[in-house]
Amino acid sequence: MLSLLSAAALLQHDRPLDAGTEIASGVGSRPIIVVERFESSSDGRLALDISQGITDDIIEKLVPFNDIVVVTDLPRSREGQISPEPLYALQGGVRLESSMLRSTARLVRRTDGAVIWASNYDADMKVQGILKTQASLAEQIATAVARPFGVMFQTDTANIANGADAFSCVLSYYSYRSEMTARAHEMAKTCLQLSVEEKSADSNATALLSLTYLDEFRFPYQLNTRPTVATLGVAKKFAERAVQLDPKNARALQALMLANFFGGDLAGAMRAGEAAYASNPNDTEVAGEYGLRLSMSGQWGRGCELISAVVSKNAGPRGYYEVGMALCAFMRGDTQAAELWSRMSDLNYNPMHRLVLVAILGSMGKKAEAKEQLDWIELHSPALIPNIKQEVASRLVRIEDQERFFVGLQAAGLPLQNDEKPGN
Repeated sequence: MLSLLSAAALLQHDRPLDAGTEIASGVGSRPIIVVERFESSSDGRLALDISQGITDDIIEKLVPFNDIVVVTDLPRSREGQISPEPLYALQGGVRLESSMLRSTARLVRRTDGAVIWASNYDADMKVQGILKTQASLAEQIATAVARPFGVMFQTDTANIANGADAFSCVLSYYSYRSEMTARAHEMAKTCLQLSVEEKSADSNATALLSLTYLDEFRFPYQLNTRPTVATLGVAKKFAERAVQLDPKNARALQALMLANFFGGDLAGAMRAGEAAYASNPNDTEVAGEYGLRLSMSGQWGRGCELISAVVSKNAGPRGYYEVGMALCAFMRGDTQAAELWSRMSDLNYNPMHRLVLVAILGSMGKKAEAKEQLDWIELHSPALIPNIKQEVASRLVRIEDQERFFVGLQAAGLPLQNDEKPGN
């Protein structure tokens, strides 16, 4: 209750927006990456042109990531000295050998010169041509560097949630989503509340605060929270505020998509999801969550394509989107693939992940293995059992998809109350 009152106070005291200085005020809280021109280790004009082209393409792909600020030159102080403000430098090079192009990239922490990430990418320019090859490699590099739960966001919640700056709260959110514990959730939420209170014009922090409230509604059995309508309402208000602050912020639109989806506004969820994906299709969390909502609303073809794409990019949190792949396989009748994907997911991340495996095993006639999973749920998340139909219906929109899932659960030996109808 105190948490909801605090949220209401934050929303009530938000100041009217000043389109200029208000939005710009959030920039200082985000890490700055300076993108250095990629070097060419091959002779000739073509290699030089490609090195410049891939640098420009990387900048273009990085800019839509609202968690960071991208610059091309180091800022200088009034005395003409280079400022150490950018936290990271993205460096790299290209090498040509006939039609083969190799691009190397590394992310350097400028405070100590440590290389915190490095990789290389190969492509045959005969396949797509020079421009498309450049764009493809740039997309892979930008996504690897700036994607949520990636190298820039891997840290421990307890060590950063007490930080004074807003980016510490951003880090605490991604760390919490990886740890998925009640303690990490509370620490991240408290940090974000303080951040939004201090900088009410920070669209990113407001969006992440919305998502932490939403998680109390959609992950109650993991976080030991009460999924109330009031909590969902607060999540939606913060999401709407985040979009108002920055209508093109993919994270804000993602938060609005999820709040609308779990609030039963499917049309609003799809509009927000489409806008989020259009704003930054390289954001793996946006693409993955949009893919999940498309799939669960019945658009399994397009949705599963997006989920598959983010899984191939090693999107986080670990094991989260694999359960989406399991559902995709289950709904198309490939129970063998569904079981493999389900076991690859993080079953401890959310009890609903185990419930998916139960339905799959039940459909395959593996009742003994299904019972092991049911026993775990009854021991660790007993409150889920009487609410299964409600939880499934809040995720799977179509009655036929719900019924397929329930048939699997019943085959696994889980009794479902006959007086409840799918969708209630």
